[in-house]
Amino acid sequence: MGVVLSLLAADWGWLSRFPPGERVARLRADETGLWGADAPGLPEGGWTWPRGRHEGRFAVFEFRGVREESGPMGPE
Repeated sequence: MGVVLSLLAADWGWLSRFPPGERVARLRADETGLWGADAPGLPEGGWTWPRGRHEGRFAVFEFRGVREESGPMGPE
């Protein structure tokens, strides 16, 4: 069984200006420059920062050596 760990860090001063129901969408919207999981060139671990208008407002850390597997705790 594998575990996938990702950490999202965001500038709370910026993100808190949006209503709670819109915050996750702001981190995923195209206009924020957030990358897709299938985008070429993403590192296999470490920090990845968005590109675009909100560059520097949030980032994702992917832990190295953590595997994704199918099963009860992983994607099917």
